Amino acid sequence: PGNYLLRIVPPDRFAPTTPPEQAVALADGSAVNVSFGLQPVSTIAGTVYGDLNGDGLRQNSEPGLGGVSLSIYIAGPDGIFDTGDEIKIADAISAGDGAYQFLDQPANSYDVRAPAPAGYTATTPLNVVVNLAAFWDATANFGYQPLNTVAASAFEDLNGNGVQDPNEPSLSGLPMVVEPTGAAAQLSASSGPAPLTTDNRRLTAPYTVTTNSAGIAVFRDLPADDYLLHTVLPSSSYVAARILTYIAVAPDRAVSAQFAFRQIGSVGGAIYNDLDGSGQRSPGEPGLAMEMNLCR
Repeated sequence: PGNYLLRIVPPDRFAPTTPPEQAVALADGSAVNVSFGLQPVSTIAGTVYGDLNGDGLRQNSEPGLGGVSLSIYIAGPDGIFDTGDEIKIADAISAGDGAYQFLDQPANSYDVRAPAPAGYTATTPLNVVVNLAAFWDATANFGYQPLNTVAASAFEDLNGNGVQDPNEPSLSGLPMVVEPTGAAAQLSASSGPAPLTTDNRRLTAPYTVTTNSAGIAVFRDLPADDYLLHTVLPSSSYVAARILTYIAVAPDRAVSAQFAFRQIGSVGGAIYNDLDGSGQRSPGEPGLAMEMNLCR
């Protein structure tokens, strides 16, 4: 008989739903039942990154964005998202490498929201609904492209579909060139001053940036105008559907362009995990590394 304090230490990945300490008085010849509630908790995590080429996917050379505000919400009384009655649960700020976490969240559905930071436009959805089951962590990534930029990318188009798939290599070291064709070109030909980029380059001549290791060349802070964007073949063993295109840069906008190259005489394609069994490769279906043989 006597007064006691019962204390529970939750195991890893559980959070108490009742007080972790409870006082009890045990009388002579009596019994007391004490219950403790524990709920499984999981983590919502991901990365906020600068999507330099605006393709909605993160390449190795694309940097994380720090200082971006994120929030998670649960559905309101109607149980449906995007009806205006959602309830905010927590806020977070992405770290310098773009990583963020919402730790120890109970099993539930959450709407992860990340408004575009100043100077950027979103290349992925601004909010992602994730479902946290018990012990099931969720991931939501967010990509943003800097405004007033032109991103040109080059890659080897193994399957000839004109889109860079995850297994298709990027082509580095290719010169990408922009030439003004609109008002800037007319000013360049006159006695008036030509528009300037932030590094004080006057667009009186072609402006060249070479693709990096991820096959991306970024032209930053270009004045709003019409431009011709062009490149060259990587070598005589490649062909391309196009090596030039006309683009229009509007104020506070971003423009992306891809150049797909195929090797002459090549046989290419992709082996992938067809998760939905559709017979066609859907976004997010990973490639499979396998040995291939060409016979004749």
